[in-house]
Amino acid sequence: MKLFIVLLLTINIFASSKEQSLIYLNSLRQSVGLISLEHNSILENAAQNHADYIGDIYKKHKINLMHSEDNIKYPSSYYTGKKSTERGLYLNYKSRYYFENLSAGHKSIYKSIDALMSAIYHRYVFLRNNIDEIGIGINKFKPKYTVYNYNMGNSLLGEICNGYSFTGKSSYIYKVCKDEKFRVEKSLYKASKNYLASESPKYIIWPGKDAKYIQPVFFEEHPDPLPNSSVSGYPISIEFNSYYFDNKDVEINSFRIYNENNAELKNTLLMNYLNDPNNKHNRFQYTLFPLERLKGNHKYKIKIEYLVDGYEKYIEWSFTTRGIDYPYYEIKDKKSTIKVNSGKSYILYMVPQHNNDIFKSWKLTKKEKSKSIIKYIDGNTLLINLRGKIGQKYTVKLSNARKITIYIANEDSAKIDKKR
Repeated sequence: MKLFIVLLLTINIFASSKEQSLIYLNSLRQSVGLISLEHNSILENAAQNHADYIGDIYKKHKINLMHSEDNIKYPSSYYTGKKSTERGLYLNYKSRYYFENLSAGHKSIYKSIDALMSAIYHRYVFLRNNIDEIGIGINKFKPKYTVYNYNMGNSLLGEICNGYSFTGKSSYIYKVCKDEKFRVEKSLYKASKNYLASESPKYIIWPGKDAKYIQPVFFEEHPDPLPNSSVSGYPISIEFNSYYFDNKDVEINSFRIYNENNAELKNTLLMNYLNDPNNKHNRFQYTLFPLERLKGNHKYKIKIEYLVDGYEKYIEWSFTTRGIDYPYYEIKDKKSTIKVNSGKSYILYMVPQHNNDIFKSWKLTKKEKSKSIIKYIDGNTLLINLRGKIGQKYTVKLSNARKITIYIANEDSAKIDKKR
């Protein structure tokens, strides 16, 4: 009976998390004018099967697989297909128009989605204007480690694939439905995507206009758009809606970011389909990468100048990055000394000195036993809460050769962000 109650509680928690994630993701889409995604049970079961497969393989082999499955090298009863499309077809999802986003290791569904929105290729998937349904899978298979899987599709194309194969004389396409030989009239296939796109704005920007609490940083994703960098600023993106611009010549003249003092950030990279190292951008997508981490609690302005069939157009908007909720120290040197109050939480932000300046591990040394806390926030940031007598010394050593000496004191010199 106890096992049943625990199992039921776990299912309810996951169900609640899935509902919360859909509400949150839809709020992000709606904030830039996109339609909401509807829940689809087949997509959810496919997403859950893959999340369970990842967990099963980790338990057996201690490795973390992500988007693929291999039932020869890593067999499992949860195996349903090598690729995400195959896993949907296995459960009788009718269409091959199928997309998957996946994250692992985040503490909440919100952090998972935020991380995927900072990863540009995954962001473009979440912000597609021709999808309208989603299923979410969640699996916590080891302490403090959860997989979140998001499968998305187009219900209109699914309805077409659930009908009759086209037998007319006009142009048709195939290999878009579960049955690869199923014929779909070309104009109908295009209409299934265009209808949703026609309900969307002419362009999608991210972060959105007047957006707040935006992360200031981008680390890495797979595949990696910045393979020579481990830490940079949060990418800014625009995608022109193909429904409106498919037969037009669109050209970006300038794409710039300014700080709140109206000074332009010069160290940036503009990426499109011509210079994307992974060939993931399409011709309507442009991404500006600030190559240095942005400041927290800071308002940035974006200005884009572009041409449409030779006519000049302008877009301008602002967004504000997320501040720090605790008193904090900005650590710039390899060796630093700070003071903290016993039992008070602080953020230690190690300001990156170059684009690979991150740490992956740390060590806290102390002379006396104490109930102290140190938590990893990101590759530049720790949260600490140290306890001890006045004058007690702690040392934090990071894997990127930084060392912070910390003394318990009555007063500190930590900074506090003003709320905006």
